[in-house]
Amino acid sequence: YKAEVARKAIFAGANMVNDVTALRGDPEMAKVIAEAGVPVVLMYSKDKTARTTRVKKRYKDVVKTIMEFLEKRIAYARAAGIKKSQIIIDPGMGAFVSGEAKYSFEILKRLREFKKLGCPILVGTSRKSFLGGTISERLQAALITNLIAILNGTDVIRVHDVSAHKNITDFFVRQPAHY
Repeated sequence: YKAEVARKAIFAGANMVNDVTALRGDPEMAKVIAEAGVPVVLMYSKDKTARTTRVKKRYKDVVKTIMEFLEKRIAYARAAGIKKSQIIIDPGMGAFVSGEAKYSFEILKRLREFKKLGCPILVGTSRKSFLGGTISERLQAALITNLIAILNGTDVIRVHDVSAHKNITDFFVRQPAHY
């Protein structure tokens, strides 16, 4: 979310920027992304900073709220010179959305609705607190929620335990008729 860090990372070979502030954290970030031409992930967060809180934000319609936010952030990115083909959206998960787990599960259930925005979707449930238990106990829940995300239309999953997730995704690539 810091333009100077992104600039140096891109110079060092990074080929994507994951901005958890959706270009709200640093006014120079959009310029860096536009000039470099790399993909950028615009993530929903109830908080404007990269350090989210555990506030139990409540939503009348969590997906509608996130869709409206992402529409505005996509428009901002486009106005700053970022091509639509560079934009990946992330509806956020866990504390980025709310301290109440039900909203993350609602997002996963309704993930296909984000396809209306015309951008690839990234989901990251890995090790998030809404999965329950300690971090070391969350792998199984992460595998399940990421599988739900895949079945509901996500294009990219962000994970910590790559090998375990690769086994699941490989199965679905080899067995597409099963889903």
